[in-house]
Amino acid sequence: MKCSEQTDKLGAALAAFQGAITNPKKTHTVKTNKYTYGYATLDEMLDHVRPVMATHGLAHIQSLGSDDDGPSVTTRVIHSSGQWVESDAAVWPTSKKDPQGYGGASSYARRYSLAAMLGIFAETDDDCAEVKSGVSDEVWGGLVARLANAADEGQFTAALGDCRVAFPKMDKTQQKEIKAVIDGEKEKRTNGAS
Repeated sequence: MKCSEQTDKLGAALAAFQGAITNPKKTHTVKTNKYTYGYATLDEMLDHVRPVMATHGLAHIQSLGSDDDGPSVTTRVIHSSGQWVESDAAVWPTSKKDPQGYGGASSYARRYSLAAMLGIFAETDDDCAEVKSGVSDEVWGGLVARLANAADEGQFTAALGDCRVAFPKMDKTQQKEIKAVIDGEKEKRTNGAS
């Protein structure tokens, strides 16, 4: 995460924003073989947060990039004073390497990144159902790949952050395995830095 040299006005505005905002309504539902969850779409989330952000002198910018794994997004929250905070770029792996696949993964990444930066939650918190079944194979594979392929400390830290978010949704075996992957990657980085 990066930020402007001063953040006092930004911090006060974000605190006031978080005191005034509610989580967006979850108007869409996804049912898979493993679980069901509700979520707010990106446009619904933007319609929900923009007026409250503006009231507190806040705005956001999101830039998209891509690499071989899929699209990446960086979110910057800006205060009217010029102070800002910016997320690290997070790559969201997609198995569909076409415009539709990248578009879907980009929307997903923008929604999650903005929600994290603003301290809101745009999905149903259904950890009990998901803990029983774990995270999907695609999400699991993406997390492990991001940890193993992180080119620098920033990418590794971003991948760790995504693992922390997904951890409560993993089944016990996945939790044990991801801990081993993280420990192994940390050890490789430590030994490589020596």
